Amino acid sequence: MRLLIALLATTHAFKQQRDDNKPRGKRNVLFMIADDLRPQLGHLGHSDVDTPQIDRLAKTGVSFRRAYCQAPACNPSRNSFLTGMYPDVSKVFYFEGVTHLTLGKRGELDVFTHMRSHGYITMGVGKLWHWEPIGEPFTRGTGAHFPKWGTYSQEWGCGDEDSGGRCSPRKEEVPDGDIVMGRVYPTQDPAESLFDYRVASDANKKLALGAKQWSMRRRPFFLGVGFHHPHTKWRIPVQTWSQYQDRRIAMPDIQRKTTGAPFYAFGDNNIAPTAITIDGTRHRVPAKPYKEGKELPEHVVRELRRGYLASVAFLDVQVGRVLDQVDNLHLANDTVIIFTSDHGYGIGERGHWGKGSLYEIDARVPLIVRDPHHRHMWGRSTNALVELVDLYKSVIDLAHLPFGRHMYQWLEGRSWRSIVETGQGGNSHALTIVPKCHGKKYGDAPPHNCGGRSYEWHRMEGGTKAALVGFAARSHRYRYVAWMDHNESLDAVDWARAPVAEELYDNSKMDEKDLDSSDAINLLSAAAQLSGVEWADVRDKADGHLRWLRQSARDRFFRAFGEYHTRLHDQSDTVKEFLPSHSRPAALPPRDPPVDAGRAPRKKPRFSMRGAFEGGRARRRQEWGRV
Repeated sequence: MRLLIALLATTHAFKQQRDDNKPRGKRNVLFMIADDLRPQLGHLGHSDVDTPQIDRLAKTGVSFRRAYCQAPACNPSRNSFLTGMYPDVSKVFYFEGVTHLTLGKRGELDVFTHMRSHGYITMGVGKLWHWEPIGEPFTRGTGAHFPKWGTYSQEWGCGDEDSGGRCSPRKEEVPDGDIVMGRVYPTQDPAESLFDYRVASDANKKLALGAKQWSMRRRPFFLGVGFHHPHTKWRIPVQTWSQYQDRRIAMPDIQRKTTGAPFYAFGDNNIAPTAITIDGTRHRVPAKPYKEGKELPEHVVRELRRGYLASVAFLDVQVGRVLDQVDNLHLANDTVIIFTSDHGYGIGERGHWGKGSLYEIDARVPLIVRDPHHRHMWGRSTNALVELVDLYKSVIDLAHLPFGRHMYQWLEGRSWRSIVETGQGGNSHALTIVPKCHGKKYGDAPPHNCGGRSYEWHRMEGGTKAALVGFAARSHRYRYVAWMDHNESLDAVDWARAPVAEELYDNSKMDEKDLDSSDAINLLSAAAQLSGVEWADVRDKADGHLRWLRQSARDRFFRAFGEYHTRLHDQSDTVKEFLPSHSRPAALPPRDPPVDAGRAPRKKPRFSMRGAFEGGRARRRQEWGRV
C-alpha cells in the first residue's frame, strides 16, 4: 500500500510539473508600472545603473526601444493608457482630475473594469492612477490605491500610521536641514518600512490569491502594481546608496537648451523647486531651464543624477521580488507580464530637470512585454513605434479576450500582440501632448504648466492668461512639434489655423543608448542655416507631419464625440456647433460595413463558383461601399 501511495504521489508530481511547463489557453496579466522611470536600464545598453531584475524580465520578453507616453506628467499619462484615450479627448492634461469626471462614465471606461466584466479577478496595489479611481475597477477587497481625493502629498500611502512607512526623510536624515524634492536621503530604517517594498509585499500576497483561484477554478486574474520610485523624494536604504556613493557618474553631453527651439518648449523644473545644500554650499536650482548662465555646478549635477540612479536600483530589487513570486507560484507559463513607466525624466539634459517637455527625454519610456507562449521572441528588442495608449487594447488582445463588433468607439491605440508574437507591426507616428500657459502676449510671462480644467485656462488670474497646446508627432526619423493656440470658445485646438511655432528634429542618427543625443537643433529655425533646397525638403517633411496631426485630431474627435456628444456635461453645446464645421462625417470606416437605414438588410448571397469567377467578390465589395 505504501508503495502504491508513493507511486501515485510521484505520478501526480510529475504530471503537475508537466502541466506547469505547458502553456494554457487562458492568460493571467501582471502589469507593473514605475513612476518617472526613463529608459536608462542595463538591457538597453546602460552600464551606469544596476538593474539585473528588470534585465532578467527583458531576457524572457520583448523590449520596446521606441515606446512613447501621451503626456509627460503622471496624472494625464495614467488616465490616457488606463482608459484608452488621448489627453485632448479626455481633457485631462495635468492634475485637474480623472477622465470619469470630464466625460462622464460611458460604459466601461478603464481597463480594470473591462477585464472584471469578462470574469477576471482584478487586483491593484500602489500608484496605478494618480488619484483614487472612480467606480469599482477592482474585485472587492483586492484593491489598494493611493491617494484619496483631496489628500495628495508626497506622503501618500507612506504615513507613520500606515504600517510604519514613510516617503519623506526624517529630520535626523537631513544634516543640513534642507529638505527638497530632488535629493537622495539614505535611511537606516529597515527596507520593509519603505513604500515600494510594501507594494511588492502586497503584490506577492495578491499573486498568491490569484494563483489559488487560477489553480482551483481556472479563473484568471489581472493584477496592477504601481511603484513610487524613482519619483522624488529619493529615500532609499543606506545599503543601496553605498553602492553608488563613490561611483563615477557621467555628465549629460548637452547642458544648454536646444538650439532654435521656442522658449516655451521646455518643461518646468520640478526636481528641486528650492535651494539645495551640498558640501556646505547652498545652490539654487533654476526655476526655468531656458535661463542662460543659471546652470548648476558639475558636482551638484552629478549628485542629483547619482540619487536618481540609486533610486532606480532600489526599484529594480522590488521588481525582482514580484518576479520571484511569479516563479514560485508556477504562474510563469500562464501569465502575461507588462512593465513600463508613465513617462520619461530629465536629469540635467539641456538644463532640464524633471518632466513636462515634448522632447525624447520626457516622452520615451521603457516597455517590456513577456508572452509565455512565444518563447522564440524572448530576449529580442524592437524599434517599432508604439504608444502607451495602446495598453488597453494590448491587454485585451494578449489575454485572448474578444474585442466585439461594437466595442467602444472611442477606444484608441493598436495592440502590441503582433509585435510580441512575430516582431511585425507598430505605428507610423507616436503622439505626445502638453499645454503651456503664458501671458496674453507671447514672451511677457514665462510659460508654465496650466492649472485647472482646460476651459478655465483663459479665465485664470483675472483673464490674463493664454494657452498653447503642443503636439509632438514622432515618426521613425523625425520629431515634429506644432504649438497651437487653444480656442477658448471651443475648448479645443482649432486646426484650421496655422501653428504659432514649429519644431522639427532629425533623429536618424540618434543613439538610443545616449538619451540626450536627439533633438539637437530645430531644423525649422534660422539657427539651422539651411540652403534653399534643404529648406524646401525640411518644409515638406514638416508639412507631412502637420497633415498627420490634423487628420489624427479629426479622427480622435469623431471617434470620441460623433455618437456620444449628447452625454457631455460642460461642452455639449460647443460640440454640437463644432460637429457641422467638419466636412467629413466620420474619420475612419466603422468596424462593420455601413447599412442604409432606408433599405431592408440584404440577404446573404448564396455562394456559387460561377458568381465567384464572374467577379462576385468585387460586386459585393461595391455593394458594401468599400471600393
